[in-house]
Amino acid sequence: MATMNEAREAIYAAFLTAWGSTTDVARDNEAFVPVEGSPYVRLSVRHIGRSQRTLGRVGNRNFGSLGAVFIQVFVPINTGLKAADDLAKAAQDVFEGVTLATVEVSFLDVIVRETGPDGKWFGMVVQANFDYEEVK
Repeated sequence: MATMNEAREAIYAAFLTAWGSTTDVARDNEAFVPVEGSPYVRLSVRHIGRSQRTLGRVGNRNFGSLGAVFIQVFVPINTGLKAADDLAKAAQDVFEGVTLATVEVSFLDVIVRETGPDGKWFGMVVQANFDYEEVK
């Protein structure tokens, strides 16, 4: 059982621990300037739905929240696709088939999509859909 903030912080911690020093990581609401010519990822957590799953008195009702983690992968343009593929696969592996035990956040599916060139960068995005419950 988790609050929105607890779930988000657990997701950030899980990714950052698993990712280590693989690349720089840009995070929500933090200033970031990419190093030109070096790959990096941008990590975002977005909540997309919520429903009441059980009835009952206050303190005994379950609410389910749905969301998605987005890991945007950026590699320098004109360097081929292998580096982007490898980073996207590594990001996918962080969450695919995982439940974060500390807050019971379960990842339902993890999708990799190419987003293509954007200025000096070629991008891919990894979307990891999740859910968790909160008791209120």
